[in-house]
Amino acid sequence: MPTLETMSRLSRGILLVGCVLLSASTPAAGSGDASWTSLRLPFDREQHTTIYDPIRDRIVLFGGDTGFAWDNDVWVLPLSGPPIWTKLPTAGTPPSPRVGQSAIYDPVRDRILVFGGSDLYWEVWGHYGYGNALNDVWSLSLSGTPTWSQLSPAGAPPIPRVLHTAIYDPLRDRMVVYGGWGYPGGFTDKISDVWALSLSGAPAWTQILPSGTLPPARYGHTAIYDPPRDRMVVFGGFKEGNFINPESNDVWALSFSSVPTWSDLSPPGTPPNPRARAAAIYDPMRDRMVIMGGESDAGCDHCMVSVMYDTWALSLSGSPAWIQLALPSVGRTDHAALYDPVRDRMLVVGGWDFGVHGDVLALALTDPPAWTNVTSPDPVYRGGHVAIYDPARARMVMFGGWLNDWHTEQTGFGGNALGDAWTLAMSGPPAWTRVKTTGGPPYGSNGLTAIHDPLRDRMLIFRSGFGASVFNEVWALSLSGPPTWTKLTVTGTPPSVRSGNSAIYDPVRDRMLIFGGGSGSPLNEVWELSLSGAPTWIQLTPSGTPPTARRGHVAVYDPAGDRMVVFGGRDNSSYFDDIWALTLSGTPTWSEITPAGARPSPRSGHSAILDSGRLRMVVFGGFDNTGTKDDVWALSLVGTPAWSDLLSPDSPRFPRSGHSAAYDPVLDRMVVFAGYGEIGLNDDVWALGFGGPTPTLASLISARAYRDRVELAWQIGPGGPSAATIYRRVEPGAWQSLAIVIPDGMGRAAFVDRAVTPGTRYGYRLGLASAGQESFVAETWVETPAALGFALLGGRPNPSSGRLSASFTLPAARPAMLELMDVSGRRIVAREVGSLGAGAHTVDLTPRQALPPGMYLLRLTQGERTATARAAVLK
Repeated sequence: MPTLETMSRLSRGILLVGCVLLSASTPAAGSGDASWTSLRLPFDREQHTTIYDPIRDRIVLFGGDTGFAWDNDVWVLPLSGPPIWTKLPTAGTPPSPRVGQSAIYDPVRDRILVFGGSDLYWEVWGHYGYGNALNDVWSLSLSGTPTWSQLSPAGAPPIPRVLHTAIYDPLRDRMVVYGGWGYPGGFTDKISDVWALSLSGAPAWTQILPSGTLPPARYGHTAIYDPPRDRMVVFGGFKEGNFINPESNDVWALSFSSVPTWSDLSPPGTPPNPRARAAAIYDPMRDRMVIMGGESDAGCDHCMVSVMYDTWALSLSGSPAWIQLALPSVGRTDHAALYDPVRDRMLVVGGWDFGVHGDVLALALTDPPAWTNVTSPDPVYRGGHVAIYDPARARMVMFGGWLNDWHTEQTGFGGNALGDAWTLAMSGPPAWTRVKTTGGPPYGSNGLTAIHDPLRDRMLIFRSGFGASVFNEVWALSLSGPPTWTKLTVTGTPPSVRSGNSAIYDPVRDRMLIFGGGSGSPLNEVWELSLSGAPTWIQLTPSGTPPTARRGHVAVYDPAGDRMVVFGGRDNSSYFDDIWALTLSGTPTWSEITPAGARPSPRSGHSAILDSGRLRMVVFGGFDNTGTKDDVWALSLVGTPAWSDLLSPDSPRFPRSGHSAAYDPVLDRMVVFAGYGEIGLNDDVWALGFGGPTPTLASLISARAYRDRVELAWQIGPGGPSAATIYRRVEPGAWQSLAIVIPDGMGRAAFVDRAVTPGTRYGYRLGLASAGQESFVAETWVETPAALGFALLGGRPNPSSGRLSASFTLPAARPAMLELMDVSGRRIVAREVGSLGAGAHTVDLTPRQALPPGMYLLRLTQGERTATARAAVLK
């Protein structure tokens, strides 16, 4: 269900290959509960309230709209020490979840007082608004065990209201409430009354009846207490009409001394643009009111909201006057603000800026004023980005994405494509870190796909897209050492320009596989990018009936079946819910998987991860012609294929498409970031926990099969055992232990099995012992070649110092030619090598005179088959 404020604004305007959970009892495929948890602390928040707690030097936050639900939780952020949000445990019965309430800090009794707000929304004829406004008063004690209690003040209370203001009057020890949007038995819109709640003794309500000209009734305004002049100062807000509510930029003061009196301050100078839902503080060092942000919809209930990206100061001493602070653009609406007296700064918490935020910004009030982030900065909202899991550092790495035209216009970001890279820590408190890269980045986010290349410790991006200005490119981002972008030099004919394709890493053959996508018409091609040696594009021609051409699908690598599994997607007229498998050993072959029972609906733009501990593919979200989806399904990859719905009907729902997802094996969860929601882009992070046992991480790095050996390598995570056992079996035989391996200093366990027979399929697994029990990595299967094939293995040595040989294999004694050419294509040496027969060979290609330094090309030809490789000669 969309939130009230989101709807009212609308009415106004990867894959970790081979990674497994090692545990004594691994849940069966499709079993276990799954539940969502936000990884933003606190959850993104708007229309909440905050106070500064001077005794403990911290921010205390209550309630508000998380972007998905209204809440009544309490969070605290320490301002001395690490700024990390923690949820404050409270005793007593809390207030109902709400938005638009007011709150003050009562310094005499060390407590927070909360008044009013709304805990319901309504919809009438397409209009959205607040319902069930409240006029209850709640106290949260902060000393000892924080405890909620509801107050029952004497006297007639104010009418229920929302989007009002409240200030603490220290001279009279009372809370003063002004204005708002109220409901005395029906819809009455704006309110103009002023009320005081006495706090000493038994609390009691009293209406204040000021003299002087009354300001227009309003809601969504700001107010501060002005101590030197003992008055309340009010700025802006919505002040007219029922559905059409023009914003104001007027300033009014209510004096408290003697007879309370309203006065229109009418400050000279250029005022801020009219606005509502701004935030303000009193700056005691400079005797001024500081106002930040807000919004305007130009009085149109169905127009686009304009968020204000400015900060203003209203001097209060002498003749009040406006001054705009010269600051970088920071815009928010429905945020909260407070003054930090220890550091002399204004703090802004959360709010909305075409997406709900959960950060804390600080404005230094000394000259020159400047904004900084108190909490870790977050990536901006986006869709179409990519992410991978980095097991060596327990983090998600995210790159790129897309802002649509509307967001670009509203935020002022230059262009739609994003070229930023971020990491999200998975161990400890979740925190984003902007990656400061060199050498790139690959701008342009149409058609981005990504894989984790474990052998070279890097993230690989295949960048394609629509239009002649976006070309097929492969970029690598190094994950160790200084983060550096490198554009790979790739030989062979590349795939045609496309978008919406999938990509997986094949660890057995050390390659990236690309399937489908398209530009105009969808495709069902399969392309291989070999990663060992010189990267080369090769189009594969699998046997079997291929899937229908598609884009917007997902694919995962199934290590037990040594296959690529594809689900969903769409062509130009239909959405799909079919599942296909491409076997990768031997001749690649397509086959359709037909699970029994219920299955996900057809969709595109969804995400998928491999839950390798349970050997299942988990699918989330996506869209079809009925809208955006929020369901989660798991497809078992062992035994009889079957789908299972992981979420109960009453689980929280977060519809989206075009998001990223990665599997976190250490905490056994699927982590989802951003994407397109029901009405716009998101910037939130959610984790879908599977409820499994505490795992130990082990991931398959590579598995390479030759006629005479199989080479394997695993990565064992931090805290893993100091030794592991290698097991092998041949179907249908039992597992047999081969050897014990000890991980190196980087946690890598490598093994070479030389007791193999050509043409045989072997399964391998890694066994780790803990607490007297042994747990196993999911099966990895490889097949040794029955005979040597046609292959050019490259120069020997490479680079060389003047003499150069070439190593290659031939499948049969047929005519074959081995050539050495310079970079201009001039043939230097040619050898007829077919007479050498089937087998592995090495031939010297050094001419009579030593080769001068430079790059050279090797070419092997036999019949219609040709292979090339590069070789370098140094001095």
